[in-house]
Amino acid sequence: MKRALLSITVLLSLASCTDIVEGSIRSSLVGEWEAYLVEDVNTGEIDNKDDGDLILVLFEDSFCDAIQLSDDGSFRTFYHNSTVLDDENGLWEYAFLDLTLSFNDGNTLVRNVSINEDELTLPDTIAGNPKVVTFRRI
Repeated sequence: MKRALLSITVLLSLASCTDIVEGSIRSSLVGEWEAYLVEDVNTGEIDNKDDGDLILVLFEDSFCDAIQLSDDGSFRTFYHNSTVLDDENGLWEYAFLDLTLSFNDGNTLVRNVSINEDELTLPDTIAGNPKVVTFRRI
């Protein structure tokens, strides 16, 4: 009986710690993020924003270079410092290292993300090649 009680206590503690860590990471994701470099996974080649326009390919017909994640769970993707008004909106969630973007048009994008201070990295496929896109907080 004591073992069962101890096991339950440990499991509840672990679940609580996981919730705290995920909540902390979620709150650190809130803000505006601009893509500033893309690394080709196969070649190691790095494209820097200063060398041209970097984009995150969300879907075949949807691109952006910045994303705004709001505390209320909404998001907006857009071109930073541009007069282009084409943006996408929806709701976002974070769980188990995955950022899920649920777009208002019914599309969903799930990416494994990592955050280190003011840098956010996520994998993507651009022009059919696996890439890692790094964002910085703006």
